[in-house]
Amino acid sequence: MKRILSQCMKELVQFRRDRLTVALAFALPLAMLLLFGFALRLEAKNIPLAIQDFDRTPTSRAYIERLFATNQFHPTSLHGKPEEVIASGQAKAVVIIPPDFSRNINAGKPSSIQVLIDGTDGNNARVIQNSIRATTRFFLQTSGLQSFTNPVIPRIRLWFNPGRKESLYIVPGAYAVILWIFPSLLMAIAMVREKEQGTILQVYTTSMSATELLLGKGLAYLIIGLGQAIFLLLLGSLIFGLGLAGDPTPLLIGTPLFLSAAVMFGLLMGVRTNTQSAVVQAVATIGFLTAFLLSGFIYPVENIPFPLSLISYFVPARYYIELTRDALVRGTGWAGVWYVPLVLLLFSGLFFAVAHRQIWRMQLPQTARATTTGVADIKLIGRLLDSRFWSLAVKEINQTLGNKQLIFMLIFPVTIQLLVFGFALSPDVNNLKLGVVDYSKTPASRELISALTENGIFVVKSYSNSQQELGNLVRAGRITTGLVIPPKFNHNLRSGQTAEIQILIDAVDANTTGIASGYAAQIINNYSQRQANQSPPLIQPRVRFLYNPGLISSWFFIPGVLGLVLTLMSSLVAAATVVREKETGTLEQLLMTPAADWEILLAKVVPLFILLIGDVLLALGIARLVFNLPFRGSFSLFMMLSGVSIFVGISIGILLATVSPNQIRTQLTAFFINMPVNTLSGTVTPIETMPVFFQYLSWLNPLRHYVAISRGLLLKGVGLEVLWLNALALLIFAIILLGISSHLFRRQLV
Repeated sequence: MKRILSQCMKELVQFRRDRLTVALAFALPLAMLLLFGFALRLEAKNIPLAIQDFDRTPTSRAYIERLFATNQFHPTSLHGKPEEVIASGQAKAVVIIPPDFSRNINAGKPSSIQVLIDGTDGNNARVIQNSIRATTRFFLQTSGLQSFTNPVIPRIRLWFNPGRKESLYIVPGAYAVILWIFPSLLMAIAMVREKEQGTILQVYTTSMSATELLLGKGLAYLIIGLGQAIFLLLLGSLIFGLGLAGDPTPLLIGTPLFLSAAVMFGLLMGVRTNTQSAVVQAVATIGFLTAFLLSGFIYPVENIPFPLSLISYFVPARYYIELTRDALVRGTGWAGVWYVPLVLLLFSGLFFAVAHRQIWRMQLPQTARATTTGVADIKLIGRLLDSRFWSLAVKEINQTLGNKQLIFMLIFPVTIQLLVFGFALSPDVNNLKLGVVDYSKTPASRELISALTENGIFVVKSYSNSQQELGNLVRAGRITTGLVIPPKFNHNLRSGQTAEIQILIDAVDANTTGIASGYAAQIINNYSQRQANQSPPLIQPRVRFLYNPGLISSWFFIPGVLGLVLTLMSSLVAAATVVREKETGTLEQLLMTPAADWEILLAKVVPLFILLIGDVLLALGIARLVFNLPFRGSFSLFMMLSGVSIFVGISIGILLATVSPNQIRTQLTAFFINMPVNTLSGTVTPIETMPVFFQYLSWLNPLRHYVAISRGLLLKGVGLEVLWLNALALLIFAIILLGISSHLFRRQLV
């Protein structure tokens, strides 16, 4: 025990000495919490909508005013053809009102309006379609143009989050993602640093066992993680107003266990990798990616398709999210989350056991063997050209080809992230768990249940005998929606009276709640219309989805993920390459050569650029073969602008490496910068759903422009006539960042 505590104190002293790293360890989680809490918005609001009114009558103007009376849409001008306005991104939808609109309605004849919707984002497109249909029905009813009798009236009750505040869903999930990634990242980097610097050999000369070494290091970063958890929970409570909703003991017990699992996972990653850049890539790909996508942080885990949904059971953040949302929102206590601490304890033990078994590999020095395939030809070119640049480039290519771990990390994350993002991120609301209390038990009540479940949106998971039992299932999170059909349901329908039904919805997830309640109301309205033998609405929206008629979710995410991967890979790899030269002292050796500073810098950039261009082609191949993603634009323009985006990422990496003294600070800063860059890019959630401040801030994000370019070229087939502003902004970012990073890099060589 004494040796464990000594090792723990040694780690804490080393961590405390680097005050900037200590500041980053607490400032970066806080910044991510604020970014997630304020910027991530899933509900579509203030959608830009354009109107083309060929009728121009009081009736058409009243209908237009009704469309903009809610916060769902805001008007945008229509300049040019409707398809061009949507292609340019000025509007997400266009409503075209025909010339005979008012005349047909006043005559009691149905009038069709055409609705063109940008289908790039399938979730957003469905929200627009449902909102226009609901608003149309409400307009007809309130204006007296058409009356609707509602034999069945749903009384919807939202539990736990009646105000549908998205922060109640996002922030508890953010706690899990942040407290998983940062302790594991710090632990992994610390372990690999021992291997890179050779100080691990000093440990082997002592009597300390592998168990004591692992426990000592793990205890130190568990203490740091507990400090981060207390810091985040207190500030999250002050900033977002989150308080305990029930018994706090599950959270108090589960948090140290979750942090233990995170630290042991970082320890395992550190044991299995040899360089800090590789371990950051491993933690980001295996740890952060799964916590971000497969834990239910953004979209419910029920949306993840089989068999990928099976992987979510092996993601510790999934269970801690259940714990935080229960403790801070639902408040069911041990009855709902009793199993979570046990699962987290199992993960901690499993990660520790695997790390303990693999630590013997650390005693075996692994020498990178350079791959000579094809290098002789490159050296021949260098001799023929007799250029210092080519000599330096050959050196960099030899190092790159010899670093098999780097090659693997350049290929593996691209493949995994595309597949996981494409399959796991699904905003489609399907298979919502429905619980039913049917006091009527008549053909009419069974027909209503069948109407709710026939399209796959709701799936009956439980039939309860009482409303109290149904409420307990909602509190425990076992069902998402509850339906209560009263005893006189059939009698009221047959006698022409109003039959009220009650719908209980778990409103923790505000986005799913809004969509689910909209679907439920629409299904019940259609059911009521059939029961009353009503005529169809006089205004009938004819919807056409552009660019993505099947509303395939992966077509929205994949182009964004392509830019995300390029930015993350290029910045991390470039930063690691330069800072490694500084730490090993080889940068000083370059000073002894007659090579100019631009030759040294260019020689480092070119091999990375070629590899990352290969990543672009690999990603396009996966997107086409696996997801059948179309490519409707210019391939040459896409590759040219992808190259500009790669230069932006490489410039960010070189900039970070030149201003950071060591790899741990470089990797932490690079990871932190990539998070807001990715969050504010529109990769996962549309920029239009973000608060106005973050929408304007996103214009300073180069990845936002590349995501717009990739979606425009791949899905819409537009060119520079539409994307010129994004292309110009990306080029300006590349010039400025490359200029600054080159200047700072040259100052190092002076």
